[in-house]
Amino acid sequence: MKNTSIQFHASHCRNIWRSQVLSGFVLLLLTGNVLAENPAVPIPSLYQKKDLFEEAITAGKFERSPNRRVTGITVPHHLLAPDLISLGFHSAAGGSYERVLLLSPDHFRRARKPFATTTRDFLTVLGEVPTDVETVKTLCLRNHLVEEADLFDREHGIQTMLPFVAHFFPNAKVIPLAIRADSDSQDWRELVDVLKPLISEQTLIVQSTDFSHYLTESVANRRDQETMNVISGGSLDELSRLQQPQHLDALAAQWIHQALQAEVFGARPTVVAHRNSNHYTATPQRETTSYLVQVFEKESSINPPWPAQEGDALFFFAGDTFLGRNFLPIVSHPDSAAEIQQRISLLTGGAPLILNLEGVLSEEASTDQEENTLLMPDTLTLDWLRALNVVGVSLANNHSHDRGQIGWERSRRKLEKHGIAVVGDQETHDFGPFRLAALTDLSNQVKPYTQRLNREIILSALPEKTPDPLFCFLHWGREWMGEPGAREEQLTRHFFEGGASVILGAHPHTVSKGVEALRGGRNARVYSMGNFLFDQRSPKASGALIEARFFQSGTYALRWIPLENPYEPKAP
Repeated sequence: MKNTSIQFHASHCRNIWRSQVLSGFVLLLLTGNVLAENPAVPIPSLYQKKDLFEEAITAGKFERSPNRRVTGITVPHHLLAPDLISLGFHSAAGGSYERVLLLSPDHFRRARKPFATTTRDFLTVLGEVPTDVETVKTLCLRNHLVEEADLFDREHGIQTMLPFVAHFFPNAKVIPLAIRADSDSQDWRELVDVLKPLISEQTLIVQSTDFSHYLTESVANRRDQETMNVISGGSLDELSRLQQPQHLDALAAQWIHQALQAEVFGARPTVVAHRNSNHYTATPQRETTSYLVQVFEKESSINPPWPAQEGDALFFFAGDTFLGRNFLPIVSHPDSAAEIQQRISLLTGGAPLILNLEGVLSEEASTDQEENTLLMPDTLTLDWLRALNVVGVSLANNHSHDRGQIGWERSRRKLEKHGIAVVGDQETHDFGPFRLAALTDLSNQVKPYTQRLNREIILSALPEKTPDPLFCFLHWGREWMGEPGAREEQLTRHFFEGGASVILGAHPHTVSKGVEALRGGRNARVYSMGNFLFDQRSPKASGALIEARFFQSGTYALRWIPLENPYEPKAP
């Protein structure tokens, strides 16, 4: 759907940008002598139309007003996508900041050193924005790395951000940084180490970055998916392998931003929006630009998910779930059940949830079950699944046949009767924005009990390739082992050969290291999501939720959310 709240078509945007730049040049020529004599004179605005930004500020908002402690955002610097710039700044509007660190590419290659900054303040159409002079001077002491330069008069990567800063954070000072495209990872690492002691809890980092450039929309979406997988994985080494400008126009800015967020705040990004420039044009263009909005928050923060934008969809995935045996006294007690359900619903925001359901639904409710026979009471289990908005379960695991084929079929009928999609071993279900396949490498009932999968089984079980992402729930590995072995690595290759986009693993009862971006970001894997609800104690048992945000473009972004273990050995 084309954006109708504000009509910024590509040609119109280019004309505006050219007129604003021309106006800026005229103003610069008129004031050039004054600026040369008095470097304290503020840098003039590149833009002269106030309503351009006033309309942009209202173009994109979350459906619920956020009141969150955001530590950083990434937004486009093309006014073609005003709603996305606005969305990013609105996400941080609930915070109070003394300073804003602005990271931008040096678009016109005017910096002589890897990084350029200025001690001068800025004029904008929405008010003056002061510079944090003392911090800038501290940066410039590293004069082999950072220089003070007169390039910010027409650097739209910075200039586009300033009116938004003036509006949302009128009491904040800025630290502008323009980054040369040919700076290297050694430069980035050194700058991060210099910046870290200068950043406080009252600092917001704003990364001004557009993503894939000059590609057709279909190719751009593939490159953007690779970028989002790498961002989800959090590896700076993987990030540094992305290509500029095929993946993004400011690789250095993304690297520096991610490093600062992880090392200063313990924060990770959530990609809350993805668009291609063709979204805003009446006539699709062959050469496009892509845009992402990222929001950084501390990983320890317990917040509901950011609301999905119109046309996007939000799903959550969880690992091993068993509501019987020693867990029964807890999940059946009204107070403890309500507390656990409330905690989970806060993390998911009530979005659809899909999980690995271990065991068999049964009319029995005894806690004296055999160790290797997992039975869950029908009514209690279904009530819990409804309360958590579970829309699908995988029964491809080593306990779904603990009461044989009859027990398995009875469980399936019960679940499907209550509107819960069931994905059995080597089956696929269409959930709309994605398809989910489920397979198990283990069984308690049918020989061989382990190592049941091979290349032929995997390739025949996976559906034919379609444009929709293919997520695979995979029951594999060894209990209490949070890392894949040689077999799991081999199976991973077979799944990706068969067209899998993402592997979500279960069975080890402990989490792996999180989301991994594999094959240059073409695929992603969570080796083990660990336990969701299971009668096993910490610290041995652990779990995580996976948030998957599906965009209109057919792409998706993943987020890893650590879970507390709700199991206690005694009832309240």
